[in-house]
Amino acid sequence: MNTGATTGNDVVTCIATVVVSSSTTMLNGDVGVIDGELVSGTLTPTQKHSRAFTFRRPLLAWSRTTASSMVNVDAADTIDWVVHVAHDALSSGPAYTVTIKENLPSFLTLVKVSPAVVVSCSTGSPPVGTDSSDTATGALLMTIPVLPLGCQATFYYKATVGVTAVADVLSSPRVDYCI
Repeated sequence: MNTGATTGNDVVTCIATVVVSSSTTMLNGDVGVIDGELVSGTLTPTQKHSRAFTFRRPLLAWSRTTASSMVNVDAADTIDWVVHVAHDALSSGPAYTVTIKENLPSFLTLVKVSPAVVVSCSTGSPPVGTDSSDTATGALLMTIPVLPLGCQATFYYKATVGVTAVADVLSSPRVDYCI
């Protein structure tokens, strides 16, 4: 920061943002270096600074099971699903904005359940998840703002069959998260 004085030292603060692409070859726990060069027309020395950082990356594993029998499903039957999301053994950082999304087929009517999102942690307080699903459109949307290491989430939802259905007629829901 230049204070306007023509003599003495100025303080220069540099802020760097590092964006790691999804195609990076860096693995969890790898150490990288940010190299920067500070050059100014009035400063005679060129100063180089390096800062080491440890790469952290969440890796989530998930599974969806049905708590209901998918044999001989008829109209008016209710099907219960459970989606379990947890950090993989190689995960080394929290996952942000963990979201479960699915658009149910028109022959299924989404039924809200409570609690819809349950988070448990080996240490600390678990974050609170939200259920923003729309029963009118059948759009399933459940979110956890952050899933720290040592935490796992379970998402519960159910639907009533409007017409006969066949097992495995549903596609898998999307499980998204940010690093």
